[in-house]
Amino acid sequence: MVGLVTFVNKGKTRKCEHCRCEYSHTAASQKFCRDCVPGDDPKERMKQRAAINLYGVDQQMWDAMYFEQDGKCLICEEREATCIDHCHETGRVRGLLCLGCNTLLGFIETPGRLEAALQYKSEGVY
Repeated sequence: MVGLVTFVNKGKTRKCEHCRCEYSHTAASQKFCRDCVPGDDPKERMKQRAAINLYGVDQQMWDAMYFEQDGKCLICEEREATCIDHCHETGRVRGLLCLGCNTLLGFIETPGRLEAALQYKSEGVY
């Protein structure tokens, strides 16, 4: 029985692409360990993998930022922080924002958009 277990597990370990620890995997496409991407809900795990791939933020980092911000958006400080905000030029993560503030920030960071929106608003045309 020991030989069978060794045979089944042999070759099924790899290094987590985020924290570099060794872990046993069950799927050929699994790139992250359970510490970096915990849980059993496939949709939630998919969002967590995307956060690591795009921003380098694992569940522990998310939890730490969320706790530090008391779960609130860094801009409006009213709604729950649900989005990872990052600089599009450097890729550096700035913090967590609510969906509305994250969308607004993305809009005003696009060159010319804020000025065009202010011009449109000042004209008062409907």
